[in-house]
Amino acid sequence: MKVTLISHWCFNILKKIGLFLLIVFSIVYPIFSDALERNSGWRDLPFVENAFSDVVLESEFSSGLTPALKWENPIKVWVKHDVGNEELHNHLLSLHLQQLRKLTGLSITKVSKRYEANMLIFFTKQALWKDIVRREMGEKSAENTYGSTCMFNIRSERSTSRIVQAVIVIPVDQAREQGKLVSCIVEETTQALGLKNDSDRSFPSVFNDHTPDIFLTPLDITLVKLLYSPEVKAGMNKTTLKPILIRRYKEMQRNGELDEIYSQSIYSPLRQYLGM
Repeated sequence: MKVTLISHWCFNILKKIGLFLLIVFSIVYPIFSDALERNSGWRDLPFVENAFSDVVLESEFSSGLTPALKWENPIKVWVKHDVGNEELHNHLLSLHLQQLRKLTGLSITKVSKRYEANMLIFFTKQALWKDIVRREMGEKSAENTYGSTCMFNIRSERSTSRIVQAVIVIPVDQAREQGKLVSCIVEETTQALGLKNDSDRSFPSVFNDHTPDIFLTPLDITLVKLLYSPEVKAGMNKTTLKPILIRRYKEMQRNGELDEIYSQSIYSPLRQYLGM
């Protein structure tokens, strides 16, 4: 009888605890979910303007602002594999390129011959990557391999600021060791579109080295869509861009495009494939 009473008492206590946790969860989850969606002001125009300036108009390896760089011609991707898991790496890359194609409106296709390509992607190993970077990007870039997990380089026409070539080098063993293989694919290919600078002020973002994000965040998607708005032309400076960005951002607010960006982040093809 005593055992039965104790069991009944324990059951009631556990039931009350469970009910309490359920109530707490029902209160906290909507708040947390809303905070996640609106995190750090990507819906705030001044915040987005600053992030655009930091990521698009500044450069990791030079001081001062640069003109906007962007692709205006079709991107043709050639991939070189120096390591195994070729099928997996191709699939991960294809899924992310699928998202970039949709966000930018660019034609992005793979080609089988190097001479046909204007975007070269090397899946290699740590023992080879510095030599590849030196050969494909130059000595100055090779010096920056120390402390880097993976690298990209873009070349643009001096007269127009249109991007004409990109090179991405991913030492797979090194990236896997640091848990950054997917992050390298996402960040380097996106930066090769002209979002060329990392920024601690952009949060949350794959362009911020101090955040754990490995997929494009709502802020990142907003920046990509703004850069690849038809009104934004390669070579535009900050002063010229300001009214265009404001007008385009407000248009995205009015037509509901901004409301779709959160879903585009959460349900990206790559993220869905990885179940994350």
